Amino acid sequence: MIKINSFSLVVIASAALALSSCSREEDDLFSQSAIERVEEAQKAYTNTLESSPGGWVMEYYPTSATTEPQGDGYVMLAKFYNENGKKNWVTVGMQNAFTYDYYKEASSAWEIIADAGPVLSFNTYNECLHAFSDPNDLPFTSTSETGLGAEGDYEFIVVDMQDNQEFATLKGKKQGTYVRMTRLPEGTDFKEYLADLKTFKARTFPTSAPNYDVLTVGDSIMKVDGISGNMTTLYAYNGDKVTTSSLHPYTITKRDGKYYLRFREPINGYNDVSEQEFVYDADNDLFTGVTNAANKLTGPNANDFVFIDDNEWQWVRNAQKSASMKTLTDNLYNGLKKKNQTFQNGGFTIKDSQVTLTLKTTTVTYVYIYDLVKNEDGSVTLKYKEPGTTGSGNSLESTAGLKEYVNAFNDTFKSEGTLTNFDLSSVKLISTADAEKWLVIKYNIKKQ
Repeated sequence: MIKINSFSLVVIASAALALSSCSREEDDLFSQSAIERVEEAQKAYTNTLESSPGGWVMEYYPTSATTEPQGDGYVMLAKFYNENGKKNWVTVGMQNAFTYDYYKEASSAWEIIADAGPVLSFNTYNECLHAFSDPNDLPFTSTSETGLGAEGDYEFIVVDMQDNQEFATLKGKKQGTYVRMTRLPEGTDFKEYLADLKTFKARTFPTSAPNYDVLTVGDSIMKVDGISGNMTTLYAYNGDKVTTSSLHPYTITKRDGKYYLRFREPINGYNDVSEQEFVYDADNDLFTGVTNAANKLTGPNANDFVFIDDNEWQWVRNAQKSASMKTLTDNLYNGLKKKNQTFQNGGFTIKDSQVTLTLKTTTVTYVYIYDLVKNEDGSVTLKYKEPGTTGSGNSLESTAGLKEYVNAFNDTFKSEGTLTNFDLSSVKLISTADAEKWLVIKYNIKKQ
């Protein structure tokens, strides 16, 4: 098979357009006519697309916008057929907002056509791919897109596609956004592949907490907001979110057993350092740059995140806890039971360097105040101050086990994620003086 690079495409396209005016001397520069060269390119690209036994992953962006859903990144899988009587037939699978988060698969015709260079055209209607170019209103948004739809492409200029190459690059004919395609191994089940990506993303970037991940590119350190969706906001780590932020859509794919996160455009740091794609390091629970492993995407610092003003944390009576905390909890439960009260849950609220502890029962809520001190090593110290409400019922001496339970939080703590460094919807609060004293607390998403 003939390999054709992007430079030769320019030559082929130019020759085809100027064929009628080429001189005899110019024709003699090539062993084939311009039309023959274009036809050869069409055959080469057709064969390349059909040569991937498992199909291709498409990282698709409808437009270059930074608004949803037109600017979001979408993963589609495509299998180009030339077998069992299927010629120039493609099956596309996807699972996203356009399919109401259900897996959908659709087949249609396709062809490499001669235009201003070879173009991949999905030339009959495909319910998956053409959903992005259909001009009708998008029913899953609150705005009207009538006459526009998602404004995406269904014809793509071939930028780079070589035989036996892992990646191919296309460019939307109308919008000019780039689409990277990656070969899939033989036997890939489209539905299972997309379900795997969904599980990984839900586990790594959950919607259950507004976690602020950290992106480091060279000497630039940025906070990452909104990564649980498809459009992230990056802003200077110690800067103002409003004045330093920029929007960046991304996709997650998988190859060779590893997960890859790739932004639509490279993320630029200082001194001309940039990175576009990051691979997940499961052993260290972080993403490292594909071109430079020193560039990293990491989870937020748990110590910084837990005790942010206006954050609320809760735990139920049977929450995960150490043996010592279980003993204190059981003693408090029994003490309250003697007063015909049932201990339901506890909670922290953080505000202005103070932490308010609430202990809720079926009939009474007990409230206590601690001063909050953030230490240089990242740990925090809670210093018991006073009851949060007046009255003898709130006294530490009023209930057996209450004073000991409240005093258990008069301590210095460090925090860490329970499942992954990226998911701080629940954290383990650990005493720095006694590692065997800990309690798992959960972020109160109802506050958001």
